[in-house]
Amino acid sequence: MVESNIQSKKQYTLDTCVLINMYKYPNIVDLLKHKIDLANSEVHLCTRVLIECTKKGIGAGTIFKMIHRAGAQPKYGNITGKMYREAIPLELKYSKLHTSDSHILAYASATETVLVTCDQGLGDAAESAGTCIINPDYLSHPAGDINPKSEFVKKFKKMAGKPAGTARKSKYILKPGHKIVWSTFN
Repeated sequence: MVESNIQSKKQYTLDTCVLINMYKYPNIVDLLKHKIDLANSEVHLCTRVLIECTKKGIGAGTIFKMIHRAGAQPKYGNITGKMYREAIPLELKYSKLHTSDSHILAYASATETVLVTCDQGLGDAAESAGTCIINPDYLSHPAGDINPKSEFVKKFKKMAGKPAGTARKSKYILKPGHKIVWSTFN
């Protein structure tokens, strides 16, 4: 019975850009928690992602706290020699990939997890390679489909409720399929 619970658990691999955006804009955590049910999932953090985040000044402890805040279980994963070897042809085949992205894609493919990335080039390559992806920038919010108490909703309502004479008001209305610009929520 325990095995079936583990198998039914959703598994995601987070890319560096998603973690950086989660750090800069904590509302993304609420969005992912709601839209992809992070609370009932396992989040893979591969070595390459942790190295890149550390270079950007975001330590592993901070990353694990963000994942726990979303209610998910973080799982540390090493990129194996086989994954490194599989990354080389990916990088050669998809010109938009750089070395770090090809490692992350090889990890997501090998672990059969859904890749969560804001990087359009990595997302395109992952789709072409047959890896499932989610881009948080394109998750939209129908008005009745979100938790009215989340920080994201509070800030969204505050901005959307600005007077009609506000020059930038139209930028705060999210239409299905439009990209979310996270810096507008600070």
